[in-house]
Amino acid sequence: MKRFTFAILISLMALSCGKDSEIIPNVHFSTTIDIVPQYAGKSLFVIMRGSNGRVPGVNGVIVWSASSDQYYAFDRTCTYQHEDGRLHYVEIIEEGNPIVKCPQCGSEFLVATQYGDIIKGPAVYALKSYYTSYSNGQLTIRN
Repeated sequence: MKRFTFAILISLMALSCGKDSEIIPNVHFSTTIDIVPQYAGKSLFVIMRGSNGRVPGVNGVIVWSASSDQYYAFDRTCTYQHEDGRLHYVEIIEEGNPIVKCPQCGSEFLVATQYGDIIKGPAVYALKSYYTSYSNGQLTIRN
């Protein structure tokens, strides 16, 4: 029985390591931004430059303000493996709307949860999420 369980576990791990799950490069970073005044009152925004002047994530980070001190942050990279082999980036559809969309494939993702859930495919993976912490008007985002 142990061998059977082990074989099933190995099979599931092999399936979960498919090509689609490796679309977004793992870029290590940590950045802190001042929420006030630039992002005060905004529920959804994109950060293209961190406190160190570098781009956070692969090509910026989408941030949703769940409350005055709780934020969710996601890489802007669409998780669908596009046929041209290039990375494509999600965009804000409408100010304040917690849904972002890849203009290339049409995939839509919900950023008002900590998981960046898929609302509409063809993407099959949620957005890559990052850790956030908020203190004294500053938001730190890292992976």
